[in-house]
Amino acid sequence: SIALYVLIAFSFNNQIRFNSSGDFNIPTGKRDFNSQMESKLIEFKEAISGENIEFSNEDFRVIIKNIVEKDSFVYLDPPYLISTASYNEMSGWTKKDEYDLLNQLDELN
Repeated sequence: SIALYVLIAFSFNNQIRFNSSGDFNIPTGKRDFNSQMESKLIEFKEAISGENIEFSNEDFRVIIKNIVEKDSFVYLDPPYLISTASYNEMSGWTKKDEYDLLNQLDELN
């Protein structure tokens, strides 16, 4: 969404971080939305506008379940269970999530 892009553009080192309440909590950085960022965003939009591309921000269980085309290319970038990244805090990514994803990817294949 555009709101997320704006948060990333103005946050410190273009990072995303949330506190224990789930609120965005990164301070603003030295970067801002400038002409170079605008050019890259426009170039990206133009490159994908004529393609059959769909971006989704949903639970992987929903995304994988709704894939019906046999020749669909699916790219997922899930969290890593074995890391100490902030997305693993507060049960953000659990063993159940990991096993569910692996099982659904097997089925998708």
